[in-house]
Amino acid sequence: MAEAKPTLQPLRIPAGWTIDVNELYEPDFSAEPVDGGYGSILFNALHRERGHELYVRRGPQGDPAGSVLLQRYLLKFEPQGSGVLAGYLVDELRLREGAPLIERLETHMRLPSWT
Repeated sequence: MAEAKPTLQPLRIPAGWTIDVNELYEPDFSAEPVDGGYGSILFNALHRERGHELYVRRGPQGDPAGSVLLQRYLLKFEPQGSGVLAGYLVDELRLREGAPLIERLETHMRLPSWT
């Protein structure tokens, strides 16, 4: 009998956000990718109007605790195009448990500005 594929972690995504990558599987999304996946990238979301980007990836290879790194970026786009003119790291946070990561992601997506 085939092993059941894990389900994606439920997320509350506000309007305006585009999710490019979502590899946050329940219950342990810090484990190895499912079906190849995207390697170390677990999650990427962009709010173009605000210039906000959220990026989550696995911790360093060989980390037995399975940590993840959450990064927030402010982006400046070309006025009439889709290219990024500049990107600035706002902050980053290493987490070892899923619940705090999901809470942070949802909170960051609700904030109108990151200052």
